[in-house]
Amino acid sequence: MVLDLVLVQEQYSGEPNLLQIGQHAKAGILACRSDTTICVLAHLSTPHCLVGHVEPCDLHVLSCYFQYSEDIDRHLDHLDRVLNILRGKRILIGVDCNAHSPLWFCERRQYTGRGPEVEHRRQRMEGFVLGRNLIIHNQEDQPCTFMGPTGESNIDLTLSTKNLSVTEWTVNDQACSSDHRSGAAAARRHTGGRACALPGPGSGLG
Repeated sequence: MVLDLVLVQEQYSGEPNLLQIGQHAKAGILACRSDTTICVLAHLSTPHCLVGHVEPCDLHVLSCYFQYSEDIDRHLDHLDRVLNILRGKRILIGVDCNAHSPLWFCERRQYTGRGPEVEHRRQRMEGFVLGRNLIIHNQEDQPCTFMGPTGESNIDLTLSTKNLSVTEWTVNDQACSSDHRSGAAAARRHTGGRACALPGPGSGLG
């Protein structure tokens, strides 16, 4: 799969062709092809949520990082405002949500009995995805999206609106040296047209 762009979180800021807001941004988009034009919508973006428009695909892409040390509500509130403004558009979201849930195939021990903050993050993230009728593209038969010293988990999600066809979602555990593995997918308009290969969230270079 030839990649058009990569949605990254906790990225290396010095990487060429990396789009982000500010020097200390936690989310960005890496442009991989010279024939793919990505316009950053600065008025909708923050250091934790970069919103871009991919012109060849007429697709909006969002790279989001919901920092664990911060209240998830502030990040979801911002994302909610962005989706309201982009209502009716085709949208793909790559997010490091730092929340565990059975909806994206986390183990039960990761979201039960771990205190009120873990439970709150799970409930808020689940409620947002379901309330917005977003499609979760993570697959149970793929490797976990995160592997660290304490084990593996799925905290990186690939989401989309229902008017966008996303196929070939896979996790590549060899694509980067980060503790976050990259997820790749092909996004296509339901009405046909050019497909864009768009990795899901990852750290470093996706």
